[in-house]
Amino acid sequence: QLACPLDLGCHSVSTPKKAASVYTGPRPVISHVFRQPEKRPSKMVSTAFTVLSILPFVGFLITIKSLGVNLSLFPTGGIDFLYAAGFQAVILAILLVLVMYWFVLTIFEAAAYLLVIAETAKAHRG
Repeated sequence: QLACPLDLGCHSVSTPKKAASVYTGPRPVISHVFRQPEKRPSKMVSTAFTVLSILPFVGFLITIKSLGVNLSLFPTGGIDFLYAAGFQAVILAILLVLVMYWFVLTIFEAAAYLLVIAETAKAHRG
């Protein structure tokens, strides 16, 4: 039998032979051996670590409050407030992309997100 219907100089191909016996009975049982789950710290240790991780930020907020940082120049209404809040949102989005890059994203995905954020940040008063 030829591999192509026309005789164009193709090589002949033999058809594969069927298996001598087709296994139609029940298959043997497969026994799985799962590895032991890894040990996790107790809930108290995890909670203590979380509190210790948040503590520097809380200290930062307390320091700002105690020093009496002047936020009176931050706009409180109108279009200026939108631009100032948008600027803060862009900084937060960049930090979020960096954290996501650390845990989930590839460098190319992170770069794509940062380009989108950069295009958003270019929107400013003309």
